[in-house]
Formats: sequence, C-alpha cells, structure tokens
Amino acid sequence: MTQNYNPIVRTFGQVRAALVKAVGVPRSAVRPGTELETLLPVDGRRALWNRARQQEPQLPALQLSPEEATWGCLGVLVAAAALAVALRDPAGLLAIIPLGFLVYGASRPWAVHFPLGLQTAGELTLHLTRLGDHRDSGYRPTRNEILIKVRLVLAYALNRPLADVRPESTLQDLGAE
Repeated sequence: MTQNYNPIVRTFGQVRAALVKAVGVPRSAVRPGTELETLLPVDGRRALWNRARQQEPQLPALQLSPEEATWGCLGVLVAAAALAVALRDPAGLLAIIPLGFLVYGASRPWAVHFPLGLQTAGELTLHLTRLGDHRDSGYRPTRNEILIKVRLVLAYALNRPLADVRPESTLQDLGAE
C-alpha cells in the first residue's frame, strides 16, 4: 500500500527551498503567509526571482503591470497597422506576431510584478501544485484548497488579479460573459 502524502506540502517545501537559496534568508522566514513583496522587494527582484527559477519547482515568469502590458500591446497593434498601411497590403498585419515577440523580449527588464497578483508564498505554492500531483498522492484537498485553486484558475483565465476573484464574485462581476 502506498503512503498518502500532501502534494501541497511537498510543493511548498520546494518553493521554500528555492526562495531560501535565492534570497539568502533563514528557512523559518518563509512560511505560507509570508508576503512575497516583503521577501522579494522590487529593487533586485528580477535577479532574485531568476535565481529562484533555476530551482524546482519552475516558478512562473514575472509580469509587467497591467498598464505597461496594455501600452505594449497597443504599440504592437499600431506598428503593425502602420506597416499594413505603408505597404498597402493587409498582410502587413501579420507583423503582429514577430513584433509581439520582440516587444515581449524587450520588456522583460521591466517585468517585476508577480503573476496573477499572487501575494504570499502559500498562494504561489497552490498555483504551482498540479492536479496530477493530487491524483497520484492519494491526498484529498480541503474545501479551502479547492476554493483557492478555482480562484487561481479563474484569475488566470480572466487575466485578473487574484484579489479581484473573491468567493462571492459572480462570473458577470468578473467580466466573463
């Protein structure tokens, strides 16, 4: 008979180890409720985050602020439209693809925001724990763990901060129609 284990605890141990190694704080400084902002201040966050991303589990990439991302997308659209007009060929709009990759790559130095508005090491852990990990473990997640995972999925799908996706929110409230 296989031993049941909690995959969330296992993932948290990996997240904690990666953060401790990258940031250089004592192990006791990283708890599920530890604020990521406190642990990784904006100054130097990219370097520390990239160091932590070299460990297991693979942490998600940092993001631009919503405003910066919007300006980047608008810039790509305007540039592609201008190219299509200059060439007098709608095929110039296909420039959106390489321009999008170019802007994404060029904007990485300014990406210092945590994905989905994740705020704590615990939220980051739940985001990184995969469904397959639960299936193979024999562990049954709690209602609260399921609630947070559903909120994370909705936040990701709707491109909203996790704080906006509350248990009492409806899909209409979140703009999913």
